[in-house]
Amino acid sequence: MIVKGLRLLGIGRNEYLELVAKSRSLGRRGRAKAIRGLLPRVPLNIPMQPWWRVELGYVLEADVKRMASSPTKMQILTIYKTLLRESQNFTNYNFRSYALRRIRDAFKENKTLSDPKQIKKEYLYAKENLPIIRRQVSD
Repeated sequence: MIVKGLRLLGIGRNEYLELVAKSRSLGRRGRAKAIRGLLPRVPLNIPMQPWWRVELGYVLEADVKRMASSPTKMQILTIYKTLLRESQNFTNYNFRSYALRRIRDAFKENKTLSDPKQIKKEYLYAKENLPIIRRQVSD
């Protein structure tokens, strides 16, 4: 829309907005003459360079499932923080330090994973262990 306005009117976005503001302040009577006086008589020939490209394609249902099924970085960080927080509640020092060490080591070890299936597997393993930690802490 802005490109068409620039090409047809010979003015940019800010100039157009300024022109609209001026026309509103003039009222109905002098508006048309004032606007015509500010616009060029002949459209400008300004070469436009494309800054993005559109390509036709399609998305398969399998693509959507694959993208939706792998956990996001935020979900992984959330489960990590939750596991650490819950492990802090162990009353026994040895259990607490062991759980914290195991969680930190496991997440550091799996930090470089790039396979979505493996990431999902480890994420689900962490989610399965969270209720176990909560149950053991409450006993």
